Amino acid sequence: MRKVGPLSKAMFGALFSACIVLVLQTGMRGATGIGLGEMGLAVLVMFVLFAKFPTLVASLGGREFRILLWYGLWVLLILTPTTLLMSALDMPGSSMRDLTAYIFVSLVIAAIALMRDTLPLIGRSFVIFLLTTLVWQYFFGGSDVWYHGVRFTAGAENPNQLALYLVCAELFVVLFTRNMLLKLLFLCIFFVFGIISGSDAYLLSRIVMLIMALIMFVISKRRFWYLFPFLVMSIVGVLIPTYTDISSILEAYLMTADEGGSRLTILANGVRAWLDTPFSALFGNGAGAFSGYAGPFQSFEAHNTLVDMLSIGGPAGAALVYTPLLALAFRSYSNDLWLISAFVGGLMAFSMFHFMGRQPVTWIVLYTCSYTVLLLKRKLN
Repeated sequence: MRKVGPLSKAMFGALFSACIVLVLQTGMRGATGIGLGEMGLAVLVMFVLFAKFPTLVASLGGREFRILLWYGLWVLLILTPTTLLMSALDMPGSSMRDLTAYIFVSLVIAAIALMRDTLPLIGRSFVIFLLTTLVWQYFFGGSDVWYHGVRFTAGAENPNQLALYLVCAELFVVLFTRNMLLKLLFLCIFFVFGIISGSDAYLLSRIVMLIMALIMFVISKRRFWYLFPFLVMSIVGVLIPTYTDISSILEAYLMTADEGGSRLTILANGVRAWLDTPFSALFGNGAGAFSGYAGPFQSFEAHNTLVDMLSIGGPAGAALVYTPLLALAFRSYSNDLWLISAFVGGLMAFSMFHFMGRQPVTWIVLYTCSYTVLLLKRKLN
């Protein structure tokens, strides 16, 4: 089936990717916080759901829809009731608007699952549209696209939001770009913009990615568990003589990245919000932001996807994010696709320094990871 109503699948993939990139342009949003990207995405999603609703109902039990099923059950049985309860109790940080965002994400996942054969097109189009946006904003965006005048945002609310898009785009490049020279060119360009953004989360995630890539390139999967202990001992042997110099450099860098201890504070308070009661430890506190600088429940995010998802939706919410990532990392490595594993590891590292749970692009990547695992299991490439 090459068409969805009057739209060809190629047209759908291009429009869908363009809308996702437009979501990044927070300066284009109105007073309601809804911009052209969000509106266009909503129209496309509803169009697909209406056109293919019978297919969705008939296929809901299939493996291709598994992440949608689990996410939908989480929203229906845990997130929505908990948010309604906490809002009724006037819990600080609780947000019905955020609940709406999570519900909308479930519709986005449903549309992507129905149009899953367009994922390569969506990934490639996303890369092209994002690259075009970056170049345009850099040369013609003016002062509005520079955070405090020194960090490039490309129209995003903050540099880390841009960095999330860069990390996702790099994973799409690795997954869907076949030409090695073109792949290298895209990755280098995105890396330059990541450096210009001044995002510590981006830089640290790239360091993790490079270390993982080097280790997995040198050690094949068959020899990994045999050689890994010797690798660890070698690293320790190098670090011990230079411990003082390395620790001083790392301490200075981490103090700068931690902004005087504030990030560790909101991280700890995010954990306190999650473990506030036995109920919140199991089910979270519902949609919203529950960390803070002086203590928990001050409507601040912990800037850590794991901690924020735990405080929002409990262990089930965190599992929804990290299960597809871990599954693809291990499955790719077992199939000698070490570069994919390394970039997935970099995305997980990035998630430790930025909350990405509400962004539609995050769940598009997570569905792509889940579906890629399924393809690898079927020995398709």
